Amino acid sequence: MHEVRAVVVAAALFAGVLLPQAAPAAPIEVLKCGSAEWGASTSANTEDTTDSQQADGGSIPCGSTQTVTAPPASASGTCQTDPCSAHGEASVSVGASATVPGDGSATLSLSSQGAASASASAPRGGSSGRGSGEAEISIRFRVTEPTSFHISGTVSATPNGSSANGRFRLFDQLSGADIFASDGSGSPNGTLAPGTYDLLMSTSFRAAAITTNTEPTAQAQAHVSAQATLTLGNASCPDVPVGRAIAKGCFKETAPGSGVFTTDQKAWVGGFQIEP
Repeated sequence: MHEVRAVVVAAALFAGVLLPQAAPAAPIEVLKCGSAEWGASTSANTEDTTDSQQADGGSIPCGSTQTVTAPPASASGTCQTDPCSAHGEASVSVGASATVPGDGSATLSLSSQGAASASASAPRGGSSGRGSGEAEISIRFRVTEPTSFHISGTVSATPNGSSANGRFRLFDQLSGADIFASDGSGSPNGTLAPGTYDLLMSTSFRAAAITTNTEPTAQAQAHVSAQATLTLGNASCPDVPVGRAIAKGCFKETAPGSGVFTTDQKAWVGGFQIEP
């Protein structure tokens, strides 16, 4: 009896049944979260006075929002012998968060806001005030198996005598090819092939107030607000059993209970990619 048990245990060990097994790779892994380059600047100028300021930010901790504000720039002097002045203000904030519960799903979010104002006064022109800023923040992640996704985002820009814009992208990190990109709004669904991807948010804004001999006073404002949320492995695209294989993608059943599914996107059946 003991000999039989020993043989069974030895065979099991040889087969790897009782040996410690390496944990499978997580289907979704966040590689970088909060990588950012961002900053704000201000300037004010008269014919004989100049003031300029700058404030920069770097990468931020995942799960946080941070703000940088450039010191206000002010200048008072003379313009063509007349008293004149100028002023500029700007600030920008960025945020990033990633929730990966370990069940094959994840929620990744980015945000960016910026505001600037400027004013200038000179009876015959010659003064100017400026405020500006820009930000780029990203989350890099990897999926090890076909994974459904849903992305939603909005960009709101209000330039008033100035400029402001924002854009969000989901793209393949290796090839640089866009999966989705928008400078307004969007809410697409799809399936990501195994690989490494970046969710990227970029914004910029600029307010410039410049006096002339026909415009002795000038004012300008700019504001931009952008956000994007990427949901991975969401329930709206469940796996579909095909015999002993699993079909991964975004499928629609042709009729309730028909067991017949269609898709207009890439899909994977038993690990093989199929085209619609």
